[in-house]
Amino acid sequence: MTRKVSRVEEYAQSAAEVHRAVTTRQYWVDRVAELDGAGAELVSFEVTGDTTRIVVSKPAPVGRMPAQVAKLIPDSVRLEVTESWGPLADGVAHAEMVADIAGMPITLAAKFVLKDAGARSTLDFDGTVDVRVPVLGKAIEGNIATDVGNEVTQIAEYTETWLTRERQDKA
Repeated sequence: MTRKVSRVEEYAQSAAEVHRAVTTRQYWVDRVAELDGAGAELVSFEVTGDTTRIVVSKPAPVGRMPAQVAKLIPDSVRLEVTESWGPLADGVAHAEMVADIAGMPITLAAKFVLKDAGARSTLDFDGTVDVRVPVLGKAIEGNIATDVGNEVTQIAEYTETWLTRERQDKA
């Protein structure tokens, strides 16, 4: 079973400003601390050539899964998210994300396209949620797809706030 998740988020800032944020270590340190909650950690932030690769580990969102599934998952289970951002060229940047819950038959994969839209920018998010659990898989996918869509919006809002705060700190 696989469920598609698509979103388009708009930013008040240019693609260059948003790209600079998502390829800056301090943005990720702040984002993990402010958005991902207790127990979340920035595992790695690496720049190799023109690619920025980020790995975040956080407690799996067990409380947002169907009750019959949540009770089967230990509190120690973690969600590992890896994002890889390419360079910004001609106002466009591409990224990929993979999220995996250790020991669980659940995978999320997505591609992002960040692009200029006048003085603003947009982020196209196209992903899939794959839950390989008989009978309950479809329900779990639905919950995760909804959560992912909401999280994409929260991240966009956070990024705008972070950029505004950073601009004010420099003024």
